[in-house]
Amino acid sequence: PELFDAMSQTILGGSSNNNKSKLDAFEAYGIADTLWAYALADHTNIDPKLVDALLYKVIPMIATIPSSSCYKFNSIILWSLAVLDCTNPNRAIPFFTEIARQYHSTTTTNNNNNGEELLLPGASASQLYQASLWYIGERQQESLLPNSLQREIQSLMKTDYRPQTISRLQREVGEVLEKEVKYLREEVICSQTGYSIDIVVQNDDNEGEEIAFEVDGPSHFNNNRSPTGSTVLKRRQLRNLGTRQLISIPYWEWDKLKSEKKREYIRKCLQQQ
Repeated sequence: PELFDAMSQTILGGSSNNNKSKLDAFEAYGIADTLWAYALADHTNIDPKLVDALLYKVIPMIATIPSSSCYKFNSIILWSLAVLDCTNPNRAIPFFTEIARQYHSTTTTNNNNNGEELLLPGASASQLYQASLWYIGERQQESLLPNSLQREIQSLMKTDYRPQTISRLQREVGEVLEKEVKYLREEVICSQTGYSIDIVVQNDDNEGEEIAFEVDGPSHFNNNRSPTGSTVLKRRQLRNLGTRQLISIPYWEWDKLKSEKKREYIRKCLQQQ
């Protein structure tokens, strides 16, 4: 956090002339990477003035981005705004608009050449879909993407976020949960968000309502055990847009418990709902 605070002060500090020269040193990709770094580390207390300054600088550069990098560049910025939960959704309009323009251009060219429609790269599709969830679902704005593109990224999102194997940690939590609940399902797709939920259970004590469990291993956290931007965004969107109560189990809380204490831990989780 201290590093990000220092970066913000360096860029925004000093006189207006100094500010201008420091921002002028940023190129388009540098700005995208800066916003992505703040978001990845979940530095959600980023100074809104810094976000505005970086966006003000980068928007005129959008047209200079090669078509081969359009999706990746704009999706990174949109995903960063979603993680940081930018309070002004209008900041996202130029980036959605450029993606829509590029998509129309690509599909038109492919159709004229009797070719197949190109798919977005998987990582960009997931980022763009999560940004759309933020823009449309959390910020209640009208979609700026073509319907066909929205369907495409939703399909790729479900593929990317459905793991091929279940981790040792998740399996352990599931085995303990099975002893305490009416039924249990794993890797359940949330119909409202498209995310894959680690475990969904129904408990006799909560009138038939389902409870979602996310079992978060080391990759979900930064070195200081704060959740990564990806983890924060998934949790927030599941809570804001999904219908199930959500419980997150961090790996270090689980791993430190002996066998008899793990069942007690699960019972406490269920009782809090």
